[in-house]
Order: sequence, then structure tokens, then C-alpha cells
Amino acid sequence: MLPSPHALPPPQATTWTPHVRKLTAAVTDGQRHTYDLLRPTAAGQDPCDLGLQWPHPVRIGSVIVEFASLGGRSFEPDPRATRVEVWEEGRWKPVRADVLIDTSRVGEIAPIQMRGNVRWTFRFEPVDASRVRVYMSAPAHRDLAYQCIAVTEITALPGNPYAPQGRIERRGPSLDPPSFLHPGGNLAVRGAGARVQLGNPWTATWIRPMTVTEVRAARTARITRVEWSYGSDWRTIEPIEPRADGSVTFPPHCVTGIRVTFADRAPRDVVVACGPEAADYYEAVRASRTDMLGERFRAAEKRDLVTMHGLLQPIDFAKTAIGRPEDLVETMVGWTGAFYQISSGAPRDPASNAPLPAQALDRWFAPAPLGRPPDWFHTHAAYLDGWLPAVVTRFEHPEVQTTQTVFVTAPGAPIYGAVAMVELRNLTDQPRRVRFDMAMGARRIYDNPATPFTSDPLETGYRLDRDHRTVRDEAGRVALHAWQTGRVGGTPRELHLSNTITLEPHATGTLTYFVPDVTAPMTEVEPIAGANPYELLREFREYWRKAIGPARTLELPEAGLADALRNLLAQCMIIGLDGPVARYGAYHYESYFGLEEGWTAVAMAQFGLADVGRKVMDYMLSDECLDKANYHHQYRNGLAPWYAADISRLAPDRAWLEEIAPTLRRCADWTIATISANQDPKWGGILPRHAYGGDIGMPAYSFYSNATCWRGLYDTAILMEMLGDADAGSRYRDAAERYRSRLIELADALADRTNDLTFLPVSFGLIQDGRERDREPSYAVLASDVPYSDLWVYLGNYWNLFAPCLQELRLFPVSDPRSQWIPSYMDARGGIAAGQVRFANGLDAVYGKGYIQSLLDSGRREDFLTSLYGLFSAAMSRHLYSNPEVSGLFPLRTGALPMYRENARERWFWSYRYGGAWAQGWQSQEGEPLAAGAGMAVQILRMAIVREDYAQDPPTSLRIFDGVPSHWFDAGRRIVCPGMATFFGVLDLETEARADGAAIRITPHGALTAEELRLRIPAPNGRKPQRAAVNGVPIPVTHDGIVIPRPDGPVQIIVSW
Repeated sequence: MLPSPHALPPPQATTWTPHVRKLTAAVTDGQRHTYDLLRPTAAGQDPCDLGLQWPHPVRIGSVIVEFASLGGRSFEPDPRATRVEVWEEGRWKPVRADVLIDTSRVGEIAPIQMRGNVRWTFRFEPVDASRVRVYMSAPAHRDLAYQCIAVTEITALPGNPYAPQGRIERRGPSLDPPSFLHPGGNLAVRGAGARVQLGNPWTATWIRPMTVTEVRAARTARITRVEWSYGSDWRTIEPIEPRADGSVTFPPHCVTGIRVTFADRAPRDVVVACGPEAADYYEAVRASRTDMLGERFRAAEKRDLVTMHGLLQPIDFAKTAIGRPEDLVETMVGWTGAFYQISSGAPRDPASNAPLPAQALDRWFAPAPLGRPPDWFHTHAAYLDGWLPAVVTRFEHPEVQTTQTVFVTAPGAPIYGAVAMVELRNLTDQPRRVRFDMAMGARRIYDNPATPFTSDPLETGYRLDRDHRTVRDEAGRVALHAWQTGRVGGTPRELHLSNTITLEPHATGTLTYFVPDVTAPMTEVEPIAGANPYELLREFREYWRKAIGPARTLELPEAGLADALRNLLAQCMIIGLDGPVARYGAYHYESYFGLEEGWTAVAMAQFGLADVGRKVMDYMLSDECLDKANYHHQYRNGLAPWYAADISRLAPDRAWLEEIAPTLRRCADWTIATISANQDPKWGGILPRHAYGGDIGMPAYSFYSNATCWRGLYDTAILMEMLGDADAGSRYRDAAERYRSRLIELADALADRTNDLTFLPVSFGLIQDGRERDREPSYAVLASDVPYSDLWVYLGNYWNLFAPCLQELRLFPVSDPRSQWIPSYMDARGGIAAGQVRFANGLDAVYGKGYIQSLLDSGRREDFLTSLYGLFSAAMSRHLYSNPEVSGLFPLRTGALPMYRENARERWFWSYRYGGAWAQGWQSQEGEPLAAGAGMAVQILRMAIVREDYAQDPPTSLRIFDGVPSHWFDAGRRIVCPGMATFFGVLDLETEARADGAAIRITPHGALTAEELRLRIPAPNGRKPQRAAVNGVPIPVTHDGIVIPRPDGPVQIIVSW
């Protein structure tokens, strides 16, 4: 109970709504960290209350309630929907009251985690009553998972005579988003991180990208032109709509800079805002059954990565993973620069202090520049040297710039763990004392039911050694070692190692820290103290430059894509394997499914890292993973041999192929035996009924599972022929052809042609509520934010994932009109946004590989470029290339305000499914990088540069530059792609573009076995190639480029336009 000089008799803390129960002792024990949760798993905005009752009436003039804060939120009611009531004559009676809301202690328990309390003091004319309550009609937060109300203390006082005015007063720092983020607010202010340059043109730039839709100035200042930038050149915004008040509006643009030109002198005061038009525009995008964002991209004058960036806010709050290849526990890094690993322990409940069972915990470390939590508007991150798996987070301040670089030491280093190197720079002309804290702590990851307070800070048990450098945990292990002395600060739930250094004008100081990996705990300090952090950094750079293989010297005209590819390959190595075990994701999703992991394996082989790909495949082909009792067994049986076949053709290794051949035969024989055993009169000759697939366990026949087993069988025949086993190859090929014919027969029977588009069900013979349904229905809209109870709308989301996966297998030959059924349906029924596969209110781009692949198969190159750029802009974070399974879209990226809220949530609430948060339509997206996503993106970029042509299956032709944009051939641009592995051999590609043409060199590493090379030459600026010569011999040029039959040795092509 809060101390009071005028205490009332001890009451009973109670809640009456929605059900009567006694509140726990936490709300009256005087402990600031304990709490009782009201509405812990709320399914809607139902009212609740809390109060006090006495055995007889007492004098009450004030009620004080404290609510817990965590992660920058106070878990409290909406003050506009909250009132005080007293019990009078057998009913509750409202009383007029003033309330003071004091937020000055939001970080008193854990300052960087913003865990503390917010005090509400209600004052009213004293009354005599036996009960008093605070009635709360609605919670403060509208996002479903955060609607719990956490009460830490409640007390009542007699009070003095008082005449309330019915007012709400606030004291302390605001926990609300800044006013300039609201529709129409001026974003060109210092608080938003804006830098304004006066003059004509008038310019504003931001550290964080902002969505803008209008510029306002004085009525007399006529705006003639508005330009935008995303850290690149200035581009004209068109159309702009002038208004009578002197403002102009335009479609939403995501920008880091705005430049405004006026007819005459520029005014001093210019407002740049995101108006309500943005929400209207993005609602139209959400509801459209065609890809409005993609159409806008294709209509732009410049169709490049920057233009795609301008369409949507980035998901740059998404975490990334750093570490060593195959490490067992990745090191995650968030947008604040906080880095953490999953560890384990047996903590005590933060609220009750009761012992809890051993469980997964986050062990985290977080920078606190100037001793404070980082500010979103002034914080940004990038990779070291553009791509190395080391995160450089910069914290901007007018007087001090703080930069933290975090990396995990390379294999072979004397110590294993994360190194944080902090640089402090005095930007002023005066000496300045600069503070930096490294905060650290632990928290739980899982709970049932899950609430935001699953993340409540745990007592750390950390202590600082006498050397003032080493922080140890309760077991005496090193939690952190600093290469400089510091002083201890913080709280029992958040220890700080603090340094304050004096910097001369424009001088720089450094601080360095080491955190042992959770899999390699240390008790001795000497190995750490004896290591040189700068030597560790040098070794780290040297290691990764070698580990990344030929891609280290890759050059593309858009350098960001080359860096992205290198980093994605590193992610594949870091996330894709935990020791010998293949993994899908890096954190919550450290699972194995058997579908997506192969994308990583094949991507590695495509870029000269086949040894990594084979390790992934060794796991995928293991008896454990191919166990037919497993839920995923049908598609695993087909996919694993298919991926192995791709790797065997990309990087032939006869010894490995002979080693896995028995497993490949077992998979093929299982397929033949299983489809032969199915004699069902309606559905015979295919795999038996099993499940729709993925998250949907409804019994059904799966077109996708059958297509995977067909492809695995077909490609196993190729591998048997490679091994010289002609009999097995012939037997498997014949069986595959019969299987394919049966599946095409079923497709023709099941296809729904009642509308203008042909719809192919991916499931049929479904069992729902004990009754069979022939096939799933055609979906009017594929991406719908509806509950599972609305089954035949909800499942459109899953059709939109499995259908492109089916497309990837090329069951229907490329020239067959059936091959266009799926992509055409996705295009016309709301399945695509920014060229990516939609799911509910987000993008599930990782499953769109088959759709994007089909665009090149069918010659839709402009659509392919939309998907390529959309993948690297809309589906993954733009700064750290973090590719999660679901990237939130609506309403997450409709303006600065929802984006700010999500970044605030991602400061600490890393899990994405508190309570039923997913029911909000994926606004709070999944938040961890996937190896599968990285591998898929690598394959799509490689596909643009070089790809096997499946016009014949198996391919006999190689396509080069089939999907690259024409501006890659602007004068002075270069493409250098060394060590590109193909089914026909390894080759180097190099181009140099001139104003009048280009020189292209293709250098094989040995013989190329392709029957032909099909070289597309996309001349820039609408021009067309006029002449070409191969090794000095003229060759015909068509609109589709040139064909080089049976290439022999290096090829030099000179093209003129």
C-alpha cells in the first residue's frame, strides 16, 4: 500500500467487472514491481474495474492507482473512458473527479526497458462509502495484444474538501506518439530528425524515411515543383494538385528528402506532412484485386530500387541475425542496437517471486547513448562495409554522435562471442563530457497465456568485479567484460556499466566490450583481457571475405543489391544450419519443415558454396527428416530429392551423389509404391489423402504434395542417369511421365472455368465436419483478414501460398497454357502487392518464388522487375536485409504514425504473437530473419542474371541477363559476376557499357555443356541493339538478344545500339 499520513482501515482490493474476484496482494504490498493483470487475454474492448471495499463506510476523497509501464507503454485504461464510482444504496454511483496522471517514473525499475509505473491520482469531494472503484470502459491501447491493464498499487485517502472540475492533467514525459506524426502534422521539424535548408529550392531531409502527401506554405508562395529523394538523386513528384490555400498534395511517397521550388522567393515556414489522403490511398491498395503498387512502379519514369522504396515505408525495425556459420545460437540485433541470445535458466516470477521451471530466456545487452534509451527518429543502422554480418548502429545528437559496431568473433579467434565497439564523437567546438552506458539484463520469452509482461525484466543477479571491467552472473560466469573500467549503475533488474569521458572539440573516444557466446561460457577473464578487439575485427573481416566465396567481388550497377546478395549468403550460413541441423529461422522459428530449407541449400550452390548446400541436404535426406510418420512427409519425400538434384547439377560431386543415391531411390520407390497402392475410383493414382498442408491440417488430397513427389521422381531419374544406372533412370522417368499425366488429367477435371479466369484448387477431396468436399472453391479475394471460422474465405490466404509453390515445380510445361492459370489468378484476385505474395494484411513473400519465376518463364520481364525490386524493398528490411515470413503491410505502412508505433513495440516486444495479436491482421508482423527468405531472395536475384531455361525440361539452354533492367546498361555501368554455377558449368560474366553499346565477356571455368546461350541485351533508354559480334564474327540480333550455339571457350560479345 502506498504510504499515507492519513491511512484508512485496511480494505480488500477487488474487481467486480466482468467477474467478482479479489485482487492479489500485489496491488497492496507496496512493492513497485508486482502487479495484477486485468483483461490478460482480452478478446475485445470489454469494460473492467478495480477498487477497494471496507466492512463499513469510510471517508474517501482520493483514490490513487499505479499502472505498470513496460517498453514505453503504460498498461492502463483510456482516461477518456474512465471514471470513479462509489457504492451507494445498493448501486454504483459516479462521482465527479479530477485526475492527475504522473509518468515521471516510467523507468524506475528498468530505465532502458522503460519498466516502471504511472500514477493516477483521482481527487473528488469526500464521500462516505464502503466501496470505491475505478471503472474502465476501454484500455489505452487498441492493438489487441496490449489491452491488458496492469495494476501495481491502489489505495484510498480521506482527502480534504475539494471542488473537482472534471479535468485530466498530465505530469512527466509523454508516452504518446509526437503530435507531428498525426495526419497533417509537420514532419519538417527537428524532433522528427529533419534537417531543413532554407532557400529556393527549400529542402528537408530525414534520418528515418517518412511518408509524405502534402507540402504547405503561405498562400502567396506559389509552389511550382516538388521533388523527392531516398538517399539518391532528386526525382520529380507527379502529379501534384495545387490547392487554394497554397498547399499541394500528391500520392504518398516514402522519402528521406523533399525539395520544394517556389515561383518567387521561398517562405521561411514550410510544412511537409502526411495527410489523411495516405490512409485513403493505402486502403484502396488493400482492397484492390490488382497490384496498384506494382502498376505505379511500372508507370514510373525510372524503374529501379529507389522508385520501389518510394512506394512504402520500410520494415527497418526488423531484427537481424549475426554470428558464425553453423553456430547453435544466433546473436540477434534490434533497431536500437540491442543484441541478445537465447539462453536458459530457472528464473523467479517477476511479480510474485515464485520459482519458475527452467526455460528459455533472452540474455540481452543494450546501448544507452548519453545514458538514455535510443530515439527512433535519430537512430539508424547498416552493415559494416555494406554487407559484413556486423551491425553498425548510429545514434545522432546535435552535439554527440554515438556509433556502436557489433560482430561475433570469427572461427579460430581466441575468444568466442560478441564484440561491441563504441565510438563517441564530439561534434561541437567546446570540450564535452560524454556519457555512455551498456545496459544488460534477462527476460522470459514464452508464457501461457502470453502477455506483454512475459517480457517483464528479471532480476539479473549481475555484479561488477573489483577490476571494474568484468560483470559476472550469479554462477560466477562472465556476462560482459569491458576493455576499460566503468562504474556500476542501473537497478537489480537492469545493470548498467557506465562511462563518462571528456572529449576535446571534434575529438573521438572509444569503448569496447565483449560478451561470451552462450554456448561457450567463460569464467576466466585473462583470455578476454589479453585479446585485442581491433585484431578480432581484422580477423572477422578477413574470415568473411573468404567465406563468402566468389560473390565477394560481385559488382552490380545498383551496389545495394550486390551488398544485399553477399549479406544474404552470410545469413544462409549463419541461420541455415545449427551444427548439422538445417533451420528455417533464427529465433522463434528455429524449426525444420522440409519445404523452405532447400531454397537456402540451392542458393549456396548457385554462388559457389555447394559444400554448405550439401550439409543442408545431408540433414534433409536423413532418415529422421524423411520419416513417413511426420506430418510433412509427403512433400518432404519429393522436395529433398529435387533440391539434391539441383545441387548435383550445379556442383557435380560424384562421391556425394553416390552416397545419397540409396536415399533418392527409397524416396522414388516410395512414391511409385504409394501412388500405385491408391486405387480409389475417384482419386486413384496419386498420393493418399493427408492434409491441406502447412498450418492447415484439414484432411485433403494435396496438389502441391503430389507435384513435389512427381518432380522428385522425375529429377531422380536424371541423377540415376548421371550415375550410369540407365535402368533405374528409365524406370523412374517412365513412372514420372505417367504420374504427370494423371495429375494433369486431375487438373483439367478440377479446374473451375465458370468465371473469366481459370481457378486451379490446390486441395481436393477435403474432409470438413465429416463430409467430403470435392475441391476448395474459387476465391473472390485471395488475401483476406478474416478469422478461421470464415473458412472458405480465410483459406484463400493459404491457396495464395501453396499455389506459387506448386508453380515453382513446373508440373505444367512452360509452353502449356495451364502454366498461366495460377499467376493469372493471383494477379487478378488480390494475391499480389508490390510484386509480392500477399497473406491477410501483409506480405508472405518467401512463398512467392514460383510466382516470380513464372514471370520470366512467360516473358513478363517488367512484372519480374517489379517483383525483384519489391522483394528487396517491401518484403525485407532495406538496411539489414532481414527477410521475415510475414511483413506487415496494412495498416502498418500507411503512414509515419503506425510505423512509429511498431518501432516502439519492436524496441522490446520482439515476439509477434502476444495473446492473439495475429488476429489484428499481421499489423505487428513476424519479426525474425529466415534463412529460407535469404535463400529465396538470392535465387531470385541470380535468376535475373543467369538461369536455366525450362522451355525444355530438363534444360538444355542457359539464359543470361534475362531479367536485368535496361538501366544496368547505361553508359559507364559494369556488371561483374564471378563463379556463377549453372547446370552446364561455372562461368564468369562481365559487362562494360558505353554510350553506343556494350562489351560482354563470358568466361567458362572449363567446358560448358549447354546447347546454346541465349543472351538478352536490354539496351537503355528505349534503344534497341543494332549489331553484335561474337569473338569478332557478326551474329544476328533480335528483339530478344542473341543466341550462341554450343559455346566453346571464352566468348567476347560487342553490341552496338
